[in-house]
Parts: sequence; C-alpha cells; structure tokens
Amino acid sequence: MAEEDRDEVFRNPSVVEVVFEVRFPPLFYIDQRIGDFQLEIMDDFPKSSQILEEPIIIGAVQKTLTDEEKPKPTQIWQFESENGKNKIMVRPNRLNIISHEYKSYDSPTFKKRFRDLIEDITTTFLEKVPIRKFSRLGIRYIDHCPLEEKSSGYFKRFYVPIFDTDNYDIENIIENHVAIRIKKGDYYLLFQCGIQKFGDVYKYVLDYDGYAQDIETRNFINITDELKKMIKKEYYSNITEEFKEYMRSDAT
Repeated sequence: MAEEDRDEVFRNPSVVEVVFEVRFPPLFYIDQRIGDFQLEIMDDFPKSSQILEEPIIIGAVQKTLTDEEKPKPTQIWQFESENGKNKIMVRPNRLNIISHEYKSYDSPTFKKRFRDLIEDITTTFLEKVPIRKFSRLGIRYIDHCPLEEKSSGYFKRFYVPIFDTDNYDIENIIENHVAIRIKKGDYYLLFQCGIQKFGDVYKYVLDYDGYAQDIETRNFINITDELKKMIKKEYYSNITEEFKEYMRSDAT
C-alpha cells in the first residue's frame, strides 16, 4: 500500500469499533472444521464459547408452528482475546472479526494493526475451510465523536453537516438518524450518522460500512485495502481540520 494511503494514527481517535466480515453460502460441514481453526488461533483468542442464535419471526403468526416449521437456531462459535477487546465469530455462512482495541489499520509505527489481524485470521480460516468466493466482503467503522456543546456553532467547528442545521438546529435535536446507501465504483457504502444520547452525554455517531460482492477469496486483502481507503475518504469528508487537531491532542 502506498505511503499516502496509510492511516494517520491519532492520539485521541473517534473510532470505537471496527468489524470485518465475509459471507459465503451456508457450509454444512463447518462444525467439523471449527476445532482445527480454534487450535490455530487459541494463543491469541483463548476464550471460546458456543451460542445458539434464535431467529426472530417478523409479523403476526396465524397458527401455532410445529417443531418442523419453526426456524432453526443458528450455531455461532465465538473466540475472544484475553482482554475481551477482540472477538471472532463464525457462523455457517460468515466470519466476523470485531475489535474495540485496534486504532490503526496499517500504520508501520504500530505493532498491532487491524489489517494484520484480518489477513492472519482469514488466511487461517480459509486453510481450514476452503472457499473459492465470498458473496460479500465488508469492513465497518463506528465512530463516537464528541458533542461537548450541543450547539450548531460547536457542531460546525468539528463536523460537516449532511442535513440543514438552519432548519434543524442542533440545540433542539433530541435525536436524529440519517442513512445513505450508495454505489462507489465497484464497491458499496452504507453511511449512517446521527446525534445520540449515551446516558447524560450527547455524541455524534458516524458509521461507515463499506462492502464488495462476489469476491474471489485470493483477493480478499486487496479488496479490504480498497474499502478501507474509500471509508477513510468519506470519513475525512465529514469532519473538519479542527476536529483532526482535536484528535491529535491529548483531549479525552
């Protein structure tokens, strides 16, 4: 990756969660391979558990469903790091890597980089569960940005509004949510943002989910690099230079 495309690592970054996901057709034999996968990652992800995810039935059910008619629960295998800040979840049709710790995607100055984790875990998974193509590959960044003063003036210092703050002034917003799904060349982006209250504190949430469809598995890390580059560009288009300086400081 070119040097100009690499992350700037902020002292006080707004990102709180990063998720990598690949989807594939349901594999009925995956439970036979999961033990081998677990042994390979056990040093870094020693905590393991099995979860049954019950399906949610939407809409009124007019009759009592028989056991055969009821949707079957989904088996999930979960592996966590010792500190609980990193998690791997495997379902019969997807792999998720979730982190609340990694602050850099690929900075050469950091030993712990999310790109390395993605590459290592996905490569190990593909060695145990050979798949030729992912139906969907995505990377998602969730940022909780400060709103220390709930005012339009403060908001515009740090962020580029995507809604009319003259008609909908920040001072009077109780809660808002904007969602845009858009095609960007060969890829897709679901961008969501909004002002939310967490306890007694308001924050501006930026949520970027970049994804690609029908991807050859041998290209997974290159496609992830491209999606990360797209998200970085979108993120920078929604914040100001003053907010970058805020993140470069020791402010909390």
